[in-house]
Amino acid sequence: MFFAQKDTVIHLLYDIEPADSMVYFNKVRVHKQCYSALKKMIEDAKKENIYIGIRSAYRDSAEQAYQFYYLGDLYKQTIQQRLKHTAPPKYSEHHTGFAIDFMDLQYPNVNYGINFEKTPTFKWLQKNACRYGFVLSFPPNNKQNIQYEPWHWRYEGNEYARSKFEKSYLYRYSNCDK
Repeated sequence: MFFAQKDTVIHLLYDIEPADSMVYFNKVRVHKQCYSALKKMIEDAKKENIYIGIRSAYRDSAEQAYQFYYLGDLYKQTIQQRLKHTAPPKYSEHHTGFAIDFMDLQYPNVNYGINFEKTPTFKWLQKNACRYGFVLSFPPNNKQNIQYEPWHWRYEGNEYARSKFEKSYLYRYSNCDK
């Protein structure tokens, strides 16, 4: 098994899915092959008074470039800092349409922060997301050395979705015993 050196950040190349593979889920685009599972998961969570929102999902390369370059400049991040927090264009799981940045609608002040892990939404996702095909992409101390992102999950609930992430399995963290 390969482990990255302490300061080495490993982003993997992802094909950008065509826009016609996406459908709108509220105001964000997701891959149509995960739409039903995502909808069911959010509905089932709501029955337990857990209110899951989606902050971000599919991004084309222009959107990812904005995230990496513009926001990196805005926050005066070095390239190394940017790489820990954001993938450059062509290296984001969001290009697949299967990566979702979740948020807790009851606790909006902690979305996109490590404190998201203290929310009811995160705790519910840890316990239940795998039943719907979702896994946490970047847990603490992940082998890619990408910042822990408790909000960032990816759908691997069918063969096509799993095929998009095969190259990441060397670094894989599984939060689900299927």
